[in-house]
Amino acid sequence: MVETVVTVERTTTTTGPPGGNPSAGDNGGFWSAIRINMDYYRTAPGIIKIVQFISQRLLSINAQFMPPGRHHV
Repeated sequence: MVETVVTVERTTTTTGPPGGNPSAGDNGGFWSAIRINMDYYRTAPGIIKIVQFISQRLLSINAQFMPPGRHHV
């Protein structure tokens, strides 16, 4: 069984003047804590995750355009 490891890094941030633009530059905001390990998606479990994600999106799109009263099997 494959084990998924999640690492969270604490960062300290300094903000600019009040009312400043916090999204300007990479100042350790929310997205700086998210790192995607692209090597994982080159392995068999990673490829399965990609296939699952795409198939779920396709099924949800298909369900949106299905006429009322019809059910997919």
